[in-house]
Amino acid sequence: AGEGSKNVTKDSPLTMLIPMVTLAALCIFFGVHNSYPIRTYFEPVLGSSLGANHFSGMPQNITLIIGTIVVLILAYINHMYGFKKYGAGIKAVDHIHHAPVLNTIYDLAEKKYFDPYNIGLKFVYGFARVSFSVDRAIDWIYNRFTVKTTESVTNGIKRAHTGNFSHYIAWALGGMIIVVILILRTVK
Repeated sequence: AGEGSKNVTKDSPLTMLIPMVTLAALCIFFGVHNSYPIRTYFEPVLGSSLGANHFSGMPQNITLIIGTIVVLILAYINHMYGFKKYGAGIKAVDHIHHAPVLNTIYDLAEKKYFDPYNIGLKFVYGFARVSFSVDRAIDWIYNRFTVKTTESVTNGIKRAHTGNFSHYIAWALGGMIIVVILILRTVK
C-alpha cells in the first residue's frame, strides 16, 4: 500500500462467522449442560471405573466458581478501560503492555526469551557442547593417553632388555620376589 491509502479492517465473511458462532454456542451449551456429553458418551464407556464420582453439573468448589466470575468481570472492565482510552478494541490492552514493569517483560517475550522452543534449543545446544567435550576427553584418553603410555612402557621395556644374561636373571628374580610377596599378603 502506498502513501495515502488506508488499511481498512473488515469483518470476517459469513462462511467464517457461522463456524465460529456455532463453536461458541456449543462451548456455552456444554459449559452449562456438561452432564449431557459426560452421561451420554463417557459414563457408558467407563462404567463402574468411575466409582461414586460424578463429573457433571456445576463444580462443587464455590471458590472456583466465584474466582472464575471475578476474573471474567475484571477482564471485561480492563477491556472497556482500554477501549475508552485508545478508542479501538484492537488496542484495548496496550496499557498493560506499556506498564512500567510489564513493558520489560513484554519486550523480552517479543525477543522470544520465554519461547519454549528457543529455551529447548539453548538447552540442547548446551547439552551437545558438553557431550562433545566429554567425547573429546574420551577420545584423548583412548587415542592419545593410552597410546603414549603404552609407547612409553614399551620403550622402557626395550631399554631394559639389553641382551645381557645377568640382567634377565635379575629381572626374573625380581618378578619372583614380587609374586611371593603378593601370595604371602593374600594368605594372611
